[in-house]
Amino acid sequence: MEDEETSVKASDSASTAVEDEIPVFINSNIQAGREFLESYLSADLSGPLMLPCAPRQKFVDYYSNKDLEVGRKAKYDSQRMDYEAECAVYRVLENLNHKFIVIHGFSYTKKQWDRLCINPGEGHEHDFVIIVPSSALICIEVKRPDGGSKKKYTAHYDKACKEQTKECEQFLKALIAHHGTQLQYNVSKFCAFPLTCRNEGKSLNIPEREDVPILWKDDIGPSLLQCLSTHSNVSKSISDVEALIVGLSVKNQNKTDKTKEIKTTWDLIGNTIKQTNDQLKSQELYFKAMNRPENLKPVPKQYKEIFKHHLYGIEYITQEQGCLLELSQEGDTVFKKSSVLINGCAGSGKTLIMCARILKLLQIMKEEEQIVLLLPWTDAAEKIWDMIKGFDRSITIKILDLVYYIRELKNDPNLTDVERIELFKVKLEKCTETVIIFVRPNFSAHGEFQYPEFKRLGLHSFLLDTLKRKRIHIFCDDFHSSFAHSMLQDINNNHQTDHVYNIEPLHLAEFLLQNCMGKSVTVKVPVWISCDFMQVVHFRFWEKHELQSNWSAYLNEIYENLTRSPLSGNVRNCHNIASLLINLITEFLKRSRNCEDLRKILPGQSFLHFVEGFATKLYCVNTQAYKNNLENIIRKELKMISLSYQAANIRSEKVAVIPVYSPESTFNRIKRSKNIRLIVENIAKVERLPNMPFCDFVMYANSMEFPCAILVIDLSHHSPISAERSTMMQILSCLYSGISRARVYCSIILIGSEKSLIFKEIRDILLPHVNEIKFSS
Repeated sequence: MEDEETSVKASDSASTAVEDEIPVFINSNIQAGREFLESYLSADLSGPLMLPCAPRQKFVDYYSNKDLEVGRKAKYDSQRMDYEAECAVYRVLENLNHKFIVIHGFSYTKKQWDRLCINPGEGHEHDFVIIVPSSALICIEVKRPDGGSKKKYTAHYDKACKEQTKECEQFLKALIAHHGTQLQYNVSKFCAFPLTCRNEGKSLNIPEREDVPILWKDDIGPSLLQCLSTHSNVSKSISDVEALIVGLSVKNQNKTDKTKEIKTTWDLIGNTIKQTNDQLKSQELYFKAMNRPENLKPVPKQYKEIFKHHLYGIEYITQEQGCLLELSQEGDTVFKKSSVLINGCAGSGKTLIMCARILKLLQIMKEEEQIVLLLPWTDAAEKIWDMIKGFDRSITIKILDLVYYIRELKNDPNLTDVERIELFKVKLEKCTETVIIFVRPNFSAHGEFQYPEFKRLGLHSFLLDTLKRKRIHIFCDDFHSSFAHSMLQDINNNHQTDHVYNIEPLHLAEFLLQNCMGKSVTVKVPVWISCDFMQVVHFRFWEKHELQSNWSAYLNEIYENLTRSPLSGNVRNCHNIASLLINLITEFLKRSRNCEDLRKILPGQSFLHFVEGFATKLYCVNTQAYKNNLENIIRKELKMISLSYQAANIRSEKVAVIPVYSPESTFNRIKRSKNIRLIVENIAKVERLPNMPFCDFVMYANSMEFPCAILVIDLSHHSPISAERSTMMQILSCLYSGISRARVYCSIILIGSEKSLIFKEIRDILLPHVNEIKFSS
């Protein structure tokens, strides 16, 4: 009897303790939700607030050999398709022109259920909960049956109706009841089949319940808008209920259920940028490859330590990448493919594999050998420096910006041309380090000075004589400009004949290749050249010249000893950006006079992962009001990204503002770039933002990459009645290069007139792949 009384008292005591905990639980989540919403729910929000702000990556589609043996591939393929179905719904919700809050992956724990609900239950995660402020809650469960039978669709639908949406409704109502609000929230429930069209779905004759309507692929947007329109937003302020639901979601996203933890660190944008950026850099989500395992292979054992400690911890590479790392077993040759020409799309790992080869060389090469890198940008050189010093601090390195140094000599009025030449020779003679990095090597060999003897000999001869003192390995990364200038020179010099090429090399890179790999060279020098032929168009090859029929012959003649290797899979850009790049290439090819020849030359662009990332933003700015609007948009974007970087503790990464295209003369284009630079610097100063990197023009940024980039495309000076094919090709190529610089987040500011044919055409190309933002100053 005493035991029964003790048990009852203990039960009453536990019940009282739970009741005492509930107000603390409710209030702490309200406070967390308010802090979060007040920080990130901006007054100029024109559409829904998505939480998180990009689709959650909820699984890793990893196929090991063991998984394949035991038949897990089908399971993982099914998970990937489920994720794609959720992403399809996410993208529809994101583009609805209505103010509401969307929580993707609303979850609660068993402890939270037991605390709030009367009947027993478990913790669950529900696909989507939509909060219509002070009015309604909408629960959506997303389904993707394997196969098209009525039985499978019905089973999925019944589970959504009888279990998932019902439990979500019970939990939300219990949460609201414990809060004690006077507001009446209507709870609506839906089951979505986003990969099935209405006609196909209706033909199945699934018994549909009135309280849980089905949303087919074609119906999601219209049906939800109709539902939303029936609920009026009676209050513009954040109610406690919205704060409560968001606060709970924020805390659960942080994997915390501590009532004492009031302040949340879960950031709306910053953590998503950080997580996605880290995943892409480490190729962690390579495992989303459509054609796996055929397309992927483990990092070769000779490179495992290199990748693990110095190249983002990458464990898997593509078959194409792996072929470029195979070591030779013959003579002094290090790699099976000793000299290669890489034609790879944006984000295909060209620089990654080049770095792996460099580090492997540094492990095994002899003292009399030297590595020479030709890079187009100082930022790229500094990253290589950091990588090599992290690999082995004892390795000696020198970075020499050739253009800067030559111009410095040229502008010194106290020097004669003879003295300038001698100083340059002395500078080169001091290049005895193990690794020499020449930045901006594609300067003209002639015309830098007026001294006749210098013109006759050329700067490059001095450089080549210096390098021949050691056995060198040459690496040329992002060689777009060299190819463009070489092709233009060939066209200008050799149109009349199809003879053997005898091009006088105007650029250092070309000069080195002819003297290291040419027919007359008895001892060939190992050379790596990487290029994206799509980006050759920035250098105006396509603007005045179409692809020449003898272009392949040019490659054969000049680079006959190079093995040509493609890299076609995009592993750098999130899925949303990669799909936009694919579309830009397609539109570019449509406008070419010889599309089939171009297809053979331009690199393939395909997906090697399914990291959705952010929707690309598009701001359309009218020419007449562009000055104020441009500054306001850049300010809005920089403030948002900067705050997010701080919140997510992103320190080593940068944000870029890039003027991608302007149709004016070079002088006016530079002037406009400087104006945008001043805007960025002024915003950073007034808003007290960290220093933001700025790229003067996209051709100087084509070897750099950033988690976030803001692009400015100025079409204001184009004729309103003309949309010339060559001009469109040039703009599309500039867009391709600019957009590909952004790994995770991209905003495009398009300046022009509604009357302009080019403006309309570019906007129409972008709209299916972007989220257009209506911006008013």
